[in-house]
Amino acid sequence: MKASVDRENMKHRDPEAPMYSAATASAVDALRIASLAAVMSLALAGCQPAAQAPADRDTSAPPIAAAMSSTVSPAADVPAADAVPTAEEALVAATTTTTQAVLERFAAPSAPGWDAFSVVPGVTWNEVAPVAAPGALGAEDAMSRAGKLEWVDITVQAGAGPQRSDAQAQREREVGLTLLGREAVESIAFRKYRPSTEYEATLQAQLGDGATLRRIADRCARNFGSRGVNTRGSAFFELRLDQRVPLFVEGYADKDGGKYGPGYTTFEFTRTRPDTRIADMGCVAS
Repeated sequence: MKASVDRENMKHRDPEAPMYSAATASAVDALRIASLAAVMSLALAGCQPAAQAPADRDTSAPPIAAAMSSTVSPAADVPAADAVPTAEEALVAATTTTTQAVLERFAAPSAPGWDAFSVVPGVTWNEVAPVAAPGALGAEDAMSRAGKLEWVDITVQAGAGPQRSDAQAQREREVGLTLLGREAVESIAFRKYRPSTEYEATLQAQLGDGATLRRIADRCARNFGSRGVNTRGSAFFELRLDQRVPLFVEGYADKDGGKYGPGYTTFEFTRTRPDTRIADMGCVAS
């Protein structure tokens, strides 16, 4: 399984269209980043006792806390094929269903409307309908909808990393989800607690059979629309889900979480290949 994203200034520009000047791209990208972080803070709000972080992607909203079910061991006298799944196995099945359901809707033949995401088992929405998010796509008529869902935390699964409290483990099993668009949904962002550049392994853990992930670019020299050094470890992937249209995803890790924690990992999905963005950031094709 494999994956990839484009934010294309979050406007889904044609890859052949002329690039913005550095000043224009920086201004528009700054608007997009601030809007996305503000929207994502809605998805993260209410699950963390600390106050909200400023609406900036580098110092984003506080992490979400998630509840985990207790472990259920298989009955000793039940055949392996009929064994009761453990809580971890049930979580994997549930998150696979939820995450893939969201992305399969996004990978429809044409850009999906907001109603396509109204009811997705496992997703808890913060709003009953999309809300105005002016500037999020470089347009005043942009809309957004924020929510949350559980993910498989591969670090906890593998038993690696520092010892964590139950609250920390719970927080790392839930992610913020943000849809952005206008008449249709144009991008989807997932943000999880704790920065990590294990993008393939993280995405693979959320998806089931029939998903193919391929890295298309990484080792980016700079941030989009600027000469600032890229310190997020940005990487781009192509994701195919069965016979649906391909999706593109950019993964990046913000290591500065401020007073809210160690930082975040964000995956931004689009339906348009981000060739212009990759070139502007000076990324190396894989």
